[in-house]
Amino acid sequence: MSKTTDDSNIIRHPRRLPFSFITVVFIIMLLYIIVHVILFFTKTRIQVYELGAAEADSIQAEFKGVLLRDELVYASDVEGYVNFLAVPEDRLSKGTQAVILDKDGNLEEELHSFYYGQDILKTNSILNLQNVVRNAVDHYDPNELYTLRRERSIIRETVFRALLEDGGSDVLTQLSHDITGTVETSTSGFFLLYKDGMENKRPEDLTFNDFSQEAVKRTVRYNGDHVDAGDFLYKMVEDNKFTLVFPLTEDQSKTLARKKNLTVRMPDGDEISGRFSVTKGADATDLGVLQFQKYGGNYLEERLISFKLIDKSAEGLKVPENALVTKNYFVVDEKFITRGGDSGNYGVMKLVPGQEPEFIKASVCLKTDAENANLVIGENSAYVYADGLNAGDVLTIDTENNDKTYSHDETTLSVMVSVEGVYQINYGYCIFKPVLRIDQSMESSYVMISPSVSGTIRPYDRIVMDPEHVSEYEIIYE
Repeated sequence: MSKTTDDSNIIRHPRRLPFSFITVVFIIMLLYIIVHVILFFTKTRIQVYELGAAEADSIQAEFKGVLLRDELVYASDVEGYVNFLAVPEDRLSKGTQAVILDKDGNLEEELHSFYYGQDILKTNSILNLQNVVRNAVDHYDPNELYTLRRERSIIRETVFRALLEDGGSDVLTQLSHDITGTVETSTSGFFLLYKDGMENKRPEDLTFNDFSQEAVKRTVRYNGDHVDAGDFLYKMVEDNKFTLVFPLTEDQSKTLARKKNLTVRMPDGDEISGRFSVTKGADATDLGVLQFQKYGGNYLEERLISFKLIDKSAEGLKVPENALVTKNYFVVDEKFITRGGDSGNYGVMKLVPGQEPEFIKASVCLKTDAENANLVIGENSAYVYADGLNAGDVLTIDTENNDKTYSHDETTLSVMVSVEGVYQINYGYCIFKPVLRIDQSMESSYVMISPSVSGTIRPYDRIVMDPEHVSEYEIIYE
């Protein structure tokens, strides 16, 4: 008799899951922590700067100006070859013998031959000549050949003068058959060997074009040059006084009109103060005029200089300079700008071979915004930027006409323009905002930005401090 199994005696236990609920929660939390630890050590850390309200600050405005002085230009009375007894920027007294002219251009060579092998140079002359040679090495620019001729001429003039002074002027009597004339200074002042047509001009004589390098046509006289009677020989600057004249915009003129004195930083780094006024040039250009009673001897070889005005006050948003980024925008006709996507963002329609045109969301600077930002833009044009746009891409647009028909237009992206701006992150992702730089703040790491430009940043906006690590529309982790 078979033995039967009584199912009622079997105890069935419910099947258990391999993991408990607590275990699952623990694993999820562990994964969450691991992912965030990895992100913490691998993601780029972004620094954020919150703008303050617009404020007044002293800025360093950079200008290009013309230096004017009391200058007397002298021409040669006779024909001959010039031998200078003074070097440029020497300060000479009235009646100093400055030039000897000889008939054949052999006076310098004959003088060297006359003293050849003789140890006639005194210690002071030798030391002076050594200094001149050292200065020539320091000031010679291998990329500018005229500097080689200039320094060579200065060395020749120094040697010629030293031989005459230390050897005795009676040597000229023995060589007098070659001398056609000598020139003594008729006034005291600084001795210079160039002219540029700007001598003795007044601020009221200048036009806007005078502040370009092309306007300064310099003629330089070198030792050994041949001159005819009436040719330029040298010029004298009477004293250390000089005037610095520079063009102003209408706004700059209004801002500075009440100033009586201004401080500027010259190219050599010196900060000097002068009496200031505003006048009109010959073409009605607004001109700033700074008059200085000294320091002119430091800038005798300069006519056009770039300098910084360091005590002009302006109001704007103070932005760290390293937050600025430059975008290359394509210039397109405004008719190619459209709106699309769920949010109605600005963008363009890009042709994709074999597919329907693709809407590309883009950063757009329209003509009105460009004019407000002092950007140059053509009639009916706009600036467009997007990561998905490249030179050679074709944009398309279908425009509805008045008669309910459609016109199809295409354009190829090519012309580009650089626009300066910052990445705004008010909404957690990068939006490029064009800015108009007023000028450099007195705090060298900051610039002043105009708050009155359409579509630009506003007080209390948050911007990225290191824009090279992000891209437009990127979500930001702080």
